[in-house]
Amino acid sequence: MSDRAYVVTSGDYSDYSVHAVFTDLAAAIAAAEEQNKSDEFKWYKYRVEVVPLNHMRAVSSGWYEVYMPLNGGDEGCYTSPEVPLPGERGPVIRHHHWGDELVMIIEARDCEHAMKIAGERKTRLMVTGEIGQISRQQEALSD
Repeated sequence: MSDRAYVVTSGDYSDYSVHAVFTDLAAAIAAAEEQNKSDEFKWYKYRVEVVPLNHMRAVSSGWYEVYMPLNGGDEGCYTSPEVPLPGERGPVIRHHHWGDELVMIIEARDCEHAMKIAGERKTRLMVTGEIGQISRQQEALSD
């Protein structure tokens, strides 16, 4: 028996999907290639990832503080001095909104990974209206 699994996946971050797991590399490659030929799934790029069995892979390497302006402007990512409180779990453990800026503390591999996670979280907060609610609460407090 092999000490590896061959996983057919597609997408990234919130769009990441596992489609199949194989014990044979050739079978996994054939399955991914077959899906990539299909017109029905042409927006996906299927690939094969090799995963060692009985081994936990490290997902993150640190905590990052991400600043995202809500109305355009420069975004920033810095190593965060903050650590999670007991009971807090990643990848986004905390976010708050100051004026026109969203600040998030994120567990990620690096700043690029943290920025991608923050972008998805910002979009979700905007779609659900949570950012608008926070803005209205802050305006009421400042009056």
